[in-house]
Amino acid sequence: PTIIIPVIAFVFVSILVMYLFISNSHADTVNLIRVEEKNKYGYIDSDGTVITRAKYIYGTDYYKGHAIVKNENNLYGVLNSKGVLEVPFGNYYYIGRFDDRYIASKQTKDGLKQALLDGSLDEKTLFKYDTISYAKDDIFLFTRGETMGVLNSEGKEIYTFTVYFIQVALSINL
Repeated sequence: PTIIIPVIAFVFVSILVMYLFISNSHADTVNLIRVEEKNKYGYIDSDGTVITRAKYIYGTDYYKGHAIVKNENNLYGVLNSKGVLEVPFGNYYYIGRFDDRYIASKQTKDGLKQALLDGSLDEKTLFKYDTISYAKDDIFLFTRGETMGVLNSEGKEIYTFTVYFIQVALSINL
């Protein structure tokens, strides 16, 4: 009898924690299915209902509730799991997904710069890099002026070094 109450309490707390975890996770994220018609891309749901008609010149598969698309003007946008633009066209000059992260570029006061975004499209870094490229295993390489280095998946610079350019003149004697 005295052990029953702690067991019931444990089961109740376990169920409550599972419910809170599931309701706060992306369990409701729906990945739509990419379809192609006449060299244009659109999206349908698992019942075949058209969510977004085939109107994009480029479209990725959905990943964790997002798909990258390009419109007729070659501008990038990002659709959410309902087929609605979450990132409007033209907000980014470029955006691409690499594992669970995105690399995006946009025009800043310092010119065209890149940043690392997380899976929810939140900025992990500022738009301050000249280039960011995916290496492997959630590791990214970057350049910023004469500095090169390595970013981890959280956007932290874990290694940097300065590059000095050496001009070499070649002369050919014929």
